[in-house]
Amino acid sequence: MLPPYVLYATKNLRTKRTENWPENARYNVTKKGWTDTACFHDWFKSQFVPFLPPGRSVVLIFDGHVCHLNIVTIQEAIKNQVIILKLPSNSIHVLQPLDVGVYGPVMAAWEGTVIIFARQNLGTPLNKECFPAF
Repeated sequence: MLPPYVLYATKNLRTKRTENWPENARYNVTKKGWTDTACFHDWFKSQFVPFLPPGRSVVLIFDGHVCHLNIVTIQEAIKNQVIILKLPSNSIHVLQPLDVGVYGPVMAAWEGTVIIFARQNLGTPLNKECFPAF
């Protein structure tokens, strides 16, 4: 499993938000908290490439949003034997590979984590500062 990459909607990230992060976690900020080309490249290079199996090709499937790719990321993918598979535009609602295979199990695990946190920390909010530690 890849380490967390958390994107905050802010101009500057307060250091307090990163104090209890898991090892190898990484953060970034954008005005609206959405991925842009720079964030995607940063994630690709810092959180994806270092965890690739040596000497093997892998496939990276993504939704094809224009902000995800640039020539530098494509060159990095080629160099590291990463095959980038862009899902066709306007097909996400039909294919939904992440909803079935990733988001469902992640949401179920997150719900369990929140319940455990709430039981063990009555009255303590689960806020942006402690989110990445989960």
